[in-house]
Amino acid sequence: MATNPTTTTEHGVDERSLALAGVALALVAVGVQTAFYLANVYVLDRRVGTLDLDSEGGFPAWAATVATFSTGFAALLLSFVDTSRRARLLALAAAATFFSFDEAIVLHERAGLRATDALGLSDTYLRIAWPIVYLPLLAGVAALLLDMARSSTGSARRLLAAGLLLLGGAVGLEIAGLALDLIPTLNETDWLYTLQIALEEGAELAGWILLTTGLCVRLLSPEPRDTPR
Repeated sequence: MATNPTTTTEHGVDERSLALAGVALALVAVGVQTAFYLANVYVLDRRVGTLDLDSEGGFPAWAATVATFSTGFAALLLSFVDTSRRARLLALAAAATFFSFDEAIVLHERAGLRATDALGLSDTYLRIAWPIVYLPLLAGVAALLLDMARSSTGSARRLLAAGLLLLGGAVGLEIAGLALDLIPTLNETDWLYTLQIALEEGAELAGWILLTTGLCVRLLSPEPRDTPR
């Protein structure tokens, strides 16, 4: 009898179904977030602050906080299953939880502002100040996620790799936004700003959702799996 290469639980949930559900959720979440943002910019003239992707304390910030925390929670659960990587998974859980807390209280922007003040720079350089301050933590999380992706197979590997790439892209778009800030003829209502913000925040939200899904897919495996290097 032919065997099914896809891992399936006793309740009939398989890796592929879970992966597709995670991808669909990421697409829907980003689509809804972007639609509300564009409606607020071009229809409501930015009057609804809770829909603004570039403001704190609104719906988009809440969504990013929840998605980030979910990655930390999934990593924590997996640490009880994948004992060979428990220390790294606990470190990933702690880092993701910190990022969710950071998102909630805008800690990274405060750190960036302190850095620009200490260097005597304009607040315009906040976009590159906080990534530099957070560089050790960002690099550490990237290394942990890369290790998890390399040690995974199938859907889990693809989801973790895609999530990591999206988060890296989000940070890159944040830094690239400095180029827009330095163009004197542009202002915050220009369509280039709107596009940059929509892409950046969309990549961040989708990235955390895919990472959470990838970690959950690994939970379906009865044993931790390592691929040969």
